[in-house]
Amino acid sequence: MVMFPWKKTLLASNILLMTGVLLSPLVSGKRLAAQPREGRHMLGCIYDGAGRVRYYVVTEFERVQAAQQVHGHSRVLFLSPRQHLVAQYELSLPEELPDHMAQNTLFFGQGLIKGHQHQQRIGTLLPPSLCVTPNNCYPKALLK
Repeated sequence: MVMFPWKKTLLASNILLMTGVLLSPLVSGKRLAAQPREGRHMLGCIYDGAGRVRYYVVTEFERVQAAQQVHGHSRVLFLSPRQHLVAQYELSLPEELPDHMAQNTLFFGQGLIKGHQHQQRIGTLLPPSLCVTPNNCYPKALLK
């Protein structure tokens, strides 16, 4: 498959191409609790009042080798109905990624504190920051 770095679009029903990187097939459902899955995974959709898709929510975790150390990058991506990147939130830890979503609400905290999950409802406008706990919020990242 030919990759074009300037495209940010859904190429097939289950494969996503963003910034020249072919994504793993989108998987809707639960995240592994013990070990975060590397790659990008579709968490679900945010719907507007009329029931139309407003955003697709994708979680991303990648490991980057830097000399002898490995660094990780955790992000929550919001895509438009045309699969263009609208916003991203860069989190510190893979355990902070949302575990699942239902009814336009992201659920955080499966791996942080057993029995306690923080929720954040997403409306038609994306929030300026994404809170993984009540006192731990991450601002919306600037898009390049």
